[in-house]
Amino acid sequence: MKKYILAALAAAAMAGQLFAGDLKITYKQETKSMATMQKSEAVHYYSSRFQRVNNNQEKMDSLTDFKDFTTYQIDHKKKTISKITLDDALKAMKLASAQAQNIDPQTKNMMEAMFGGSGPAKTEKLGKATIAGRTCDKWKITIGKIVYVICTDPSLDVPISKGAWEKGSQLKDAMSIAAPGMGDVVAKLWSEMAKIKGIGLKTETEISMMGITTKTLLEATKIETVTIPASMFELPNGYKMEDAGKKMVEDLQKAAKKK
Repeated sequence: MKKYILAALAAAAMAGQLFAGDLKITYKQETKSMATMQKSEAVHYYSSRFQRVNNNQEKMDSLTDFKDFTTYQIDHKKKTISKITLDDALKAMKLASAQAQNIDPQTKNMMEAMFGGSGPAKTEKLGKATIAGRTCDKWKITIGKIVYVICTDPSLDVPISKGAWEKGSQLKDAMSIAAPGMGDVVAKLWSEMAKIKGIGLKTETEISMMGITTKTLLEATKIETVTIPASMFELPNGYKMEDAGKKMVEDLQKAAKKK
């Protein structure tokens, strides 16, 4: 779960506006926790309607539809597809944030020890950086003990309309909302990222959970303007479809009733 949360939060920094033609960006991805280092390659594909992220090493892909505002997590190992709609993601966010405001001091202290995400968000500009041959603005977002260092290229945009992208981008962290203590963190991250322009070409995420610090790096290595076939944005046949968004909302509603 922790590894997935880190990847989802890092992906939140991949933002843009409007671009002529399809876009393909290859990222190197590294996750370091204690003495363990995991490396993989993630390829982001953008059309005027879809974004797809493929990770062949981890056998886990994601597909976001910016017309229907639905995201799909594709697990090739289990041959399952987990679906979340924007409506369910926003419902879950509201429920998770409400629960975070009403928890007792003991539980709040426990979550702080696990996630370190309490306190206001702070965004500061650190200057410039060069990533994959492009000049980027370098930003640092701090939420409690969670730190994001993000390099964005304001001149590089995705082919999806600005309104659809900003609305649908909230789906990127949907799977992390239900994790204890993460709903409020994700809401703060969304708010801060809305202030930053351009596509994220490098993101360094550091999060502490139960005394263990985990760092994730997502850095662009190749940027291409290409024609992407429609088949790239199709879901695989024969996989079991699961409505993860509906289940997430139901679980949060049940948790609220117990209090």
